[in-house]
Amino acid sequence: MQRFQEESYTFTFGIENIGVRTCEVTLDCSLSRNLLFSQPGGKVSKFVEPGQIEYFMHAEAKPGAEEIARAAKVTNYKEIY
Repeated sequence: MQRFQEESYTFTFGIENIGVRTCEVTLDCSLSRNLLFSQPGGKVSKFVEPGQIEYFMHAEAKPGAEEIARAAKVTNYKEIY
């Protein structure tokens, strides 16, 4: 999931686990352009419990950026038994 806050021109990235098992997820936004991330390198891994939403990181446009490009993908998904 991605949420955009127009007032501050910021983005929040999260993942909802609709499964029945805890999962380990890696979200990679490192191919984005002209964005600053709350996580170094724009990449983070977390465990997400069943039925929960976990927010992974926030991003904002770099000062002076005239355009941005968002690239977000899950590069790892593993159910924990």
